[in-house]
Amino acid sequence: MARSPASEGYTLVEVIIAILVFGVGVLGIAASSGIVSKAMAVNAVRERADRIASSRIELIHSQCGTARSGEERFQQVHSRWLIAPDNPSRISVVESVTYPASNGLRTDIYRAAVWCP
Repeated sequence: MARSPASEGYTLVEVIIAILVFGVGVLGIAASSGIVSKAMAVNAVRERADRIASSRIELIHSQCGTARSGEERFQQVHSRWLIAPDNPSRISVVESVTYPASNGLRTDIYRAAVWCP
């Protein structure tokens, strides 16, 4: 049975509905990509703060006898460390890093006991 040329293809209503569904999907992806990129930026700063704190504790360990408390600011991260001797062979280190997060400033605190040779 042969079809007539008028019955082939899509109607105008079908095309409009398809464009509408496609447009809603694209808008949803665009909206979520902004949220994801903002979260990735916050996580990048959080990771940088973690690396700064970790390297500071390693540096204090390498300078065990001469290490002193202090603070510094580096790439949006404010780092502050306090050193207290526990006994002749061990010191306590409290490192706090403050950095911008999505809801304001965030402070993470790291504590370590460093054994000195």
